[in-house]
Amino acid sequence: MGPKTRPDGRVPGVFDLGLIALAVAYLVFIGVSGVGSGFYSSTDEVTDDGRVWLLFTSALDVVSTLATVQWVLLAAAMAFALFRLGPRIWWAVAIAGHIGAAVISYAVIELAIALGSQSADHTASEADYGVSIILAATLGALAASAMPFRRSPDDPMDAGDRAALWIGLVGLAGMVIVSFGWYDVQHPIGYVIGFLLCGWLRSRPGWQMKFMD
Repeated sequence: MGPKTRPDGRVPGVFDLGLIALAVAYLVFIGVSGVGSGFYSSTDEVTDDGRVWLLFTSALDVVSTLATVQWVLLAAAMAFALFRLGPRIWWAVAIAGHIGAAVISYAVIELAIALGSQSADHTASEADYGVSIILAATLGALAASAMPFRRSPDDPMDAGDRAALWIGLVGLAGMVIVSFGWYDVQHPIGYVIGFLLCGWLRSRPGWQMKFMD
């Protein structure tokens, strides 16, 4: 028998618990070791060398100078998103936000290089880390989960909604502030992808899950 359905989402089943375990394993992995420099992505390696798998492996490490801060912020945002939305939506927005933002930014960089931008050409060979984009997509999903503009008058925001909204908005402001380079544009792009995808998936049967009664 499958998991039961209730108004605020599905009770997690075995598959969902497996996704939660995988999310925890991912968090532990990037916190303990990461994949190493050979698996970082870059525009040149993906578009010129065809190493498209780096779009995935670049999400397995953090910027060394910001390792602790990035890990703590991601762990906190992940925990809240998993608790509030469930693992299916989190994994969907994390993967889509990470891959989508990278593909869009790489296309923009290639276009800028074609138009003669030396800064874009220099950036194309630099390492691109993906953990911060997963954080951005997660924050976008949290903001979307509150969705105050789509609520009916008999469905007021509760404390969890307000917390998710403010965390998402403050996170967006932080992402915009630090997005000043060619790769950094992935932060707001990933946020928007997470926001839009979460808003859509929450209305789809079988996606929304909450662990609170």
